[in-house]
Amino acid sequence: MKPMKKKPTVLHLTHNDIKNDARTLKQIFTAEEHGFEVYGLGVRLQKGLRESKLNIDAEIESLNLFFQRLRLPKVLKHLTIMLELSARMLIKGPRLKPDIIHCSDTLVLPIGALLKLLCSAKLVYDAHELESQKNGSTRITSAATFFIERVLWRWVDALVVVSPSINDWYMENIGEKFSRVVLNSPIFDRSRPLNRNYLREKFNISENHCIFLYIGILGEGRGIREILDTFSEGDVNASVVFLGYGPLEVDIRGASCFGSKIFIHEGVENEKVVSISSSADVGICLLQAVSLSDYYSLPNKIFEYVFAGLPVITTDFPDLRDFVVRYDLGVCIDFSKESFRNAVKNFIADQGHTPNDKSFLEEVSWARQGIKLIECYEHVLKL
Repeated sequence: MKPMKKKPTVLHLTHNDIKNDARTLKQIFTAEEHGFEVYGLGVRLQKGLRESKLNIDAEIESLNLFFQRLRLPKVLKHLTIMLELSARMLIKGPRLKPDIIHCSDTLVLPIGALLKLLCSAKLVYDAHELESQKNGSTRITSAATFFIERVLWRWVDALVVVSPSINDWYMENIGEKFSRVVLNSPIFDRSRPLNRNYLREKFNISENHCIFLYIGILGEGRGIREILDTFSEGDVNASVVFLGYGPLEVDIRGASCFGSKIFIHEGVENEKVVSISSSADVGICLLQAVSLSDYYSLPNKIFEYVFAGLPVITTDFPDLRDFVVRYDLGVCIDFSKESFRNAVKNFIADQGHTPNDKSFLEEVSWARQGIKLIECYEHVLKL
């Protein structure tokens, strides 16, 4: 009797909590579906985040870091956390005997490169953003990130990115590499019943009010203040719901029309976002070009709106424009209060756009994106 062939093993590394990381969980789910054995090592983050209900069998460990709990100067704390994280991943990783190391950000890329050598594995680098050009990065952290990427590029066997422009940037600025653009589409069960009146009933929103929806982090650079200014005006007869959490929640709750036209919905599991979104009328993705990563982005929320059947108002950035125009999904505007206010008023007056053709959804679905990820795994295993 021939011995059973060992399943190829994938080890996901990240400095985030995998149990709350939608993209990593979808990748694990897809790899398991295609016959891979999958493990995940991440970091336990603050309590209160909603864990995904996605049904996966992978052994996922969220490391509870000792130095994360200590009060130390910022630089010293970051250094000690990275040293502890590196040590624990380098001890745990080889025991799992991975064939592929999948690194979900730059911080764990050096760990992934070392594990590649220790385990004779292949290395997949998954850039969730344009890592060296992110919102909130200083010149020093941006330069350090770019340095790490360039130094370790020779050890990377395949690159996974979230938008075509980010892929082009890596090819032009660091070097050619086998790569795939894996869009941030949701896993959406079309058989799940949708309550089209959910938001209207939850917040007691008038039937004659169009409901605009914002999904995501309530932070700077995302048009929150422009949205608040617009919906605080007396002649804007519509409501806006913010679905998420973040530092600007205080500003939202302090808005003059909070509770009458402006509302906050608490964060929910990723699997519920599309269902809830379907009870709105228009999706908002108003990003500011505070970084090159933002400018080249294709955020999760765009796909969540689209799968919920909503038209979108989005900033006129290259990849967003290409996606919205190609599938006729809504309007692209300049980042300004005036442009946003005009777009809102057009939708209120029923001059906006409602997407009817849903045939393209299969093309951008997670099922199709997952296949591209598996292509990466199959490619590196042949090297």
